[in-house]
Amino acid sequence: MTFSQTTYTAPSGAFTPAVSSPTSDSIPGSVAPVYNPSVLDDYTASYGTKKTFELGSKELSRAAEHYRTVTADHFKCYSQRLLELTNQIVSFAPHCSLAPLRGAAKPCVTAEVMSKGACLYDYFYFRENSNKAEHPRFIADLTEILVRRDPGQEEYRINVTDTSRGGHGITNLIPLMAGVKASVPRFKRQNWLLDLNLFNDSTEESSIARIDSVRDLNVPGAVIRLHLYKVPYLIVEDFTPALTFDQEWDGRRRIFLPRSIPGQFLYQTANQAILIQTDNSYLTFEELFSRYITEYLITAQNMRQVGVVWQEYQNK
Repeated sequence: MTFSQTTYTAPSGAFTPAVSSPTSDSIPGSVAPVYNPSVLDDYTASYGTKKTFELGSKELSRAAEHYRTVTADHFKCYSQRLLELTNQIVSFAPHCSLAPLRGAAKPCVTAEVMSKGACLYDYFYFRENSNKAEHPRFIADLTEILVRRDPGQEEYRINVTDTSRGGHGITNLIPLMAGVKASVPRFKRQNWLLDLNLFNDSTEESSIARIDSVRDLNVPGAVIRLHLYKVPYLIVEDFTPALTFDQEWDGRRRIFLPRSIPGQFLYQTANQAILIQTDNSYLTFEELFSRYITEYLITAQNMRQVGVVWQEYQNK
């Protein structure tokens, strides 16, 4: 199993919860730094403005019928949820972090960057997860990862980060993990704590009831905790990938690639709407995400900056 990871974000500033912040109490030991992704100068200006529209105009309404629309508020909300996700995972201190590759690359990659490697994911192909013919391969991949990351302790803390709309992916994954736990002798004696961190949007395709039903799944010897990070729209998952995943099995080579829609989209801010032209939608979104994450961290009352770490990251 091999995969290549491509991301344009990099940590530029170290931030830590202020002493009076409730967040500081959730992290065992001393407070852990949070790093804000920031696009390098080489990657700024990743898009061009093709046309500007007046808000409320008929021309904008017509354009909205032909182009995907994202707003500044989408990026602001998503950025804040990414911060919450990173804080949760760092405080959980997982022995193993699983990233099912179906389109959730953004939260996983960003958590790796923002935690400065405190949370490192094991990625595995999980497309076609409702196809039972594929389940033996998923079980084999999960077994290999979980055995390799086994701390050999009474408690095994496992973080799963994914996006979820219909809830099918996560409700298919947990029974497979239960099968792995039951089939490996040393896992049978362990207590598993499964921390499920799911980005969920507000579209019509979303099914909170099905997602929530994962709490009721029976995994002997395991406790399931579900954390939902609600966003208006799963922006990156509907555009270009953060990861390309190349895997061979049964003598066949398959390449995982989330849906990719490069080109043009409408970007609406508080005072204008612009038609953006870009050859790399993912890079453009990195730039926009970074802008709002940085702005949020710098202005947040419960955070304080404690250093600049980009050069340190570069020298690794």
